[in-house]
Amino acid sequence: MRRTIWVGIILFAGFWLSCASHRSLQIQEEPQVTAQEPETPTVVPLNPRTIEIELRVEVSNIRVLRGAALRRDNRARGVPETAPPQLHLWSAAIVKRPGQTILDLGLEGPMPTDLFVEPENHNQIFYWDLSPLLGKQDPIVISRRVRVESYELLALIDSLSIGPYDPTEPDFRRYTREEPFIEISPQIIRTAYRIVGSETNPYRKARLIFGWVAKNMRYQRKVGRRGADEALRQLRGDSGQFADLFVALCRAVQVPARPVYGFAAGSN
Repeated sequence: MRRTIWVGIILFAGFWLSCASHRSLQIQEEPQVTAQEPETPTVVPLNPRTIEIELRVEVSNIRVLRGAALRRDNRARGVPETAPPQLHLWSAAIVKRPGQTILDLGLEGPMPTDLFVEPENHNQIFYWDLSPLLGKQDPIVISRRVRVESYELLALIDSLSIGPYDPTEPDFRRYTREEPFIEISPQIIRTAYRIVGSETNPYRKARLIFGWVAKNMRYQRKVGRRGADEALRQLRGDSGQFADLFVALCRAVQVPARPVYGFAAGSN
């Protein structure tokens, strides 16, 4: 099924080689090979769907500041007064993930100035310096068209095998802290503990929170203010609001979590 979404995102073959010395006539016995059951994967992709996406950025009605107006604006922004007008754009690349495979990728508009991997989350980032186009091109349009094969993911997890986290680990501290749009406010904390009750297992805590968010949130495409606090207050929002609320509730009960963005399409 095709859907168009408008968005405005070694083998190391090791082998053992054994050989007999040319001075020896001993015959080595063949090792006994025991048949083993194939290992069950922890994540199983299901129900592939082909999705076509356009990510489009349009900058229009551009007013380029000059002279005294530019100097005042530069001072207000804390940059040198003599700095010229600038326009920069950063956008995450769409890459292969467990839930999606990239089938085709096209770009219309100015070519990226750079493509790099940012150190914190290891995302691939496209960067455009559009400053040379100011005063010469209006609107400035960049369009990326992507065709992906998206999967539902079935995770096979033994909750009993998941023990407590080490709170001194850097990843634990990083993914349980508050950050922009993932507020850990008093109301978030109260709601999270009300949801999990006396549960102590991290996986089952996350499942309880997931079920609560899925049951109580309502999808709404247009969103005003963003963030977990606003999602909890409104109990509606787009997928980003769903994710921010889920992550904040998990972090509030000391379950490390982070949002991972991609594209998915259900039967509806």
